[in-house]
Amino acid sequence: MLVELLQKWTPAQLRSFFRPYHRLFFPNKIYGYWNITYRCTYQCSYCPFCSITKYSELYPKSSEKTPDEWLAILEKLPPMSFLLIGGEPLLYPGLSEVINNLPKKHSIIGLISNASLPVELYRKIKKKVCLTLSYHREFAKEDEFIEKVLELNEFMWINSVNIVATPENIPFLEELHKRLNPKGVTIRVEHLIKPGFQYTDEQYKQIEKYLTHDRDFRKKNDFYEAQICKSCSAGRNYINIMPNADVYSCVGGMEYIHAQHRQNYVKCPRIIDRYKMGNLADDDFKFNRTNKDCPLPCIYVCDWDYAEIKKRVK
Repeated sequence: MLVELLQKWTPAQLRSFFRPYHRLFFPNKIYGYWNITYRCTYQCSYCPFCSITKYSELYPKSSEKTPDEWLAILEKLPPMSFLLIGGEPLLYPGLSEVINNLPKKHSIIGLISNASLPVELYRKIKKKVCLTLSYHREFAKEDEFIEKVLELNEFMWINSVNIVATPENIPFLEELHKRLNPKGVTIRVEHLIKPGFQYTDEQYKQIEKYLTHDRDFRKKNDFYEAQICKSCSAGRNYINIMPNADVYSCVGGMEYIHAQHRQNYVKCPRIIDRYKMGNLADDDFKFNRTNKDCPLPCIYVCDWDYAEIKKRVK
């Protein structure tokens, strides 16, 4: 549980600085990026999972595992640390039941929510969980959102408020920072992932001071472009879990299989099969034993955070 303790007691800015290097110290720790539901209260225009590709149609409510099914699956797995995400995780009716009854060998390192649902649902979670709140200005009013953040901050551990740096959001970043920072809440800016989109130099200057070390895409990610072959631990010590317990090695691999705007990167069925790992409920489910070579670009920060990615030495 060392990672969880460090996460709890280390300042947010320091955590973000060390995140790209934490695999040097925890090479075999297994992380699960757990999409417990793809249903969401919002349909943001820039969301790759709820709008650009509708994953709630690929994995509808009827496909979601029940809390009892999840708890049975978790009993069989080796010790893991999970990030709960979606969709909006609190739309999953058994979320608090799953978290509160999580086997002791596992831990929840984070829960990402858009804060759109009643506070009572958060109070049902009895375990201390690191909460990251996402602010989506297309749907949420500023004053109402900030009020909800401060209310949740009274009884939950809020890691940060995330906001996507769309061109429309960039002028608002300063105001959000001024209102939340005095309350001890850090804002965390995520860059916009959209086919064909690039920030102008002026836009980058506006968002640069809000980009934490692990999110500065111009400085950190050496694997953004396609065809840069690399060795990746995804599938060995990091997996991407679907609402029905299907498993992909990473978010990037899942997107290249399902998202039309990524299909041009998929060259042959063997590449597709490389990222599909089966289902956690299967008796014969196995993690990869070694890192795998991968030619696909890494554009999703979740994959950067949890997988060990290195340029392949020829």
